[in-house]
Amino acid sequence: MLTPHGRDAQVADEVLRRAGIPCIICSGLPSLRAALDEPGASAALVTEEALAGADMTPIWDWLDAQPPWSDFPFVVLTTARAGRRSAPASQRLGRLGRLGNVVLLERPLNAETLVSAVRSAQRARQRQYDARRHLQERERSAEVLRQSEARLRIALAGGRLGFWELDPARGTLHASETCKGNFGRAGDTDFSYEDLRGAIHPDDRDRQQDAVDRALATGADLDVEFRVVWPDGSPHWIQLRGRAEAESAGPHVRILGVSLDITERKQAEEQLRILNVTLEQRVAEALAEQMATEAALRQAQKMEAVGQLTGGIAHDFNNLLTAISGNLELIETAASDPGRVRRLAAAALRSVMRGAQLTASLLAFSRRQSLRPEPTDANALIQEFATLVRRTLGERIQLELLFDPTLRPCLVDAAQLEAAVLNLAINARDAMPDGGTLTIQTRTVDLGTRDLRENTEAKPGPYVAIEVRDTGMGMSADVLARAFEPFFTTKDVGGKGSGLGLSQLYGFVRQLRGHVVIDSVVGRGTTVTMFLPQTAAYAAPAQAEAPHATAGKVTAVSSATVLVVEDDADVLDVTCAMLRASGYRVLVARDGQEGLSLLHRGETVDLLFADIMMPNGVSGTHLARQARDLRPGIKVLLTSGYAKAASDTGAGEFEVLGKPYRQTQLAARIAAMLDREDETEASSEWPPTGRPSP
Repeated sequence: MLTPHGRDAQVADEVLRRAGIPCIICSGLPSLRAALDEPGASAALVTEEALAGADMTPIWDWLDAQPPWSDFPFVVLTTARAGRRSAPASQRLGRLGRLGNVVLLERPLNAETLVSAVRSAQRARQRQYDARRHLQERERSAEVLRQSEARLRIALAGGRLGFWELDPARGTLHASETCKGNFGRAGDTDFSYEDLRGAIHPDDRDRQQDAVDRALATGADLDVEFRVVWPDGSPHWIQLRGRAEAESAGPHVRILGVSLDITERKQAEEQLRILNVTLEQRVAEALAEQMATEAALRQAQKMEAVGQLTGGIAHDFNNLLTAISGNLELIETAASDPGRVRRLAAAALRSVMRGAQLTASLLAFSRRQSLRPEPTDANALIQEFATLVRRTLGERIQLELLFDPTLRPCLVDAAQLEAAVLNLAINARDAMPDGGTLTIQTRTVDLGTRDLRENTEAKPGPYVAIEVRDTGMGMSADVLARAFEPFFTTKDVGGKGSGLGLSQLYGFVRQLRGHVVIDSVVGRGTTVTMFLPQTAAYAAPAQAEAPHATAGKVTAVSSATVLVVEDDADVLDVTCAMLRASGYRVLVARDGQEGLSLLHRGETVDLLFADIMMPNGVSGTHLARQARDLRPGIKVLLTSGYAKAASDTGAGEFEVLGKPYRQTQLAARIAAMLDREDETEASSEWPPTGRPSP
């Protein structure tokens, strides 16, 4: 408001504020000019006399500089006069016309008229602000569109994509410079749809047109690849992609899309296809070569292992055979000296037993030995033979036993476990020539897949760990890597070690589906840990059976008849001699077929003693089953020098005596079987005579 005279300013301000219209009272034209720039200024209320004689140039300049959307409203209060106005007054009113959007109110006037005029001016100004906002939004949208088009052009150029638009109804094609370039045309040349079709390879034209027609008919996206020939005759591959859309005005449908020269990609695909074809052949050749190399390597490794194994066996068995043959030759020359004969025979027998132990060790390493795993309390078992371990270690080595009181039973062959721990104690003793400590500790552990490493036979779960730890010299990395190899030993030659101890332990534990590891540090000692499968079954007190019984003379059961079936003539002769010396009547068969013939002839037989592995198609197992069918009460004892033969031939249902056996062992086993009451169901005579069983 610019009303500098009288109380007009106070009255107008009071009236307008009461109507809810905030006001700024200006003292002169400069302050009015400044207020016009205030944000949200909606109208100016001035009096006629405030403009009289004033320099209006700042106001005219501001009005002339208004943007197109602005027409600032003025409300001018004039004074009513009788008659015609004087010339100066008329001139002043004419000057008011330069204000443009002006409303004249004659005084005196009431408050309602003033408020109504001001509100009308405010509404007009608000419409101008709305127009400004719409213009600004349009400008922003136009700018966004310009930026989007610029980015699209950059993206199309960067991707070597050409833009095209096809109007089939009008027969027009609009193509960008890049699109024309995809077809080998310059950007400033005309390029119609007929030109595009003419550039397509004849074999691909129908496929391209079918794709366009399908997109127009169904609205499906267009995606087609085809060959084109450029004007210079060079072949190229083009990909067209697009989508059909209806025009906003009219029924016409057009297709808009992009084009791309995919010649390099197609060439790369063809080269890759050729490479794949030849690659398969090269891979097959490489695999064949690798397999041949691996086979040769495995064969070399096998031959090396066989050479090492046979060398060790030959060395040990030649020693044994030398001792046996030498003692037997001396027996021939000492026939008149019974005492010397007995000593020589005992020496030969000891060599035989060493050979049997060597064979057992080899079978243990190859996991082909016959094991009788039973639930065993490892704490109790180790405590029982701790005295033997102490005697083995000697006085300079201290034995320390650490038992887990919560240890559960493990599934193990007690005799083999004793032999394994004793063997480890002997190794530890040799590794501590100046004395030390041997610790045997038990504990329960859970082994995971990572703990078992390459051991595919053991399963993750709870195990009983038996740890044998010494404070000896330890092993180097090279020795540790070969520790489980058969006949590998670091001990001096001359009877101190065969090199089968650790390999026997390894095979024994792995055959039980357990796990074994060795940790060793040179100068600090070695720890061997056996992980044996834990079981919830009851562990009976461990009672290891001696590997070779040494019972005294065994009395034959009555005059029982034993049918001996053996294909090895020397073994057959000595076995028959042993049995006759023990008081048994002996029938002889040299193979399974001959044994069956004797049974069919009706010979009286109380017990069948047969080798498992025999020629001519009738094994000891087959013979035993036939014998039981023919003689329901006959006793059967099989024998073999290879324990795996029993499982391979299904002989598990029969008792088996391992080779080599001594006379006392054979006689005791047969006597026990013939004397067993629970198996004397019927006589083995044929035909039955009712004679009671012996």
